[in-house]
Amino acid sequence: SEQVPYWWLDCLWRPLALACFENASADGLEVEFPRLLLVALEAVAPAHAEPPQVAELAFAPPELRPALVAEVTWVLNRVVELWGWNTMDNAAQGLPVALLQVRSHTAAACAGHPDSRADWECRYRFADKARLHLRRAVANLAVDFPGITASVI
Repeated sequence: SEQVPYWWLDCLWRPLALACFENASADGLEVEFPRLLLVALEAVAPAHAEPPQVAELAFAPPELRPALVAEVTWVLNRVVELWGWNTMDNAAQGLPVALLQVRSHTAAACAGHPDSRADWECRYRFADKARLHLRRAVANLAVDFPGITASVI
């Protein structure tokens, strides 16, 4: 369906990206957030896809793909910048090489495309406001989500 890329962006990619931005350079479980971005990309790629195929985002219709690739590229560039993975000091820390490879391929794919110049930062500020609104609405429900999560884990 043509709606799948939008659902993927709104329900998976953008929330994970926001978590990565918010928890940059954190310790503990938060360091897994950037790896989850790679998992989100691999989940919509063909089975056993290599980074170049993952970067194609072939699950999206061709007319939506350039904007999707541009957004993914912006997020991956921002994550690499915030998490300090673009420095030589961090090169040997077991970083997800595949994520960096996907980033290189998406950057090459969207270079010069008009969508690559979109105001992604503004779009993510809007997504963050939507996320905060949802958090407040859930908090008003007075459901013990941490307790539920703890009982499952």
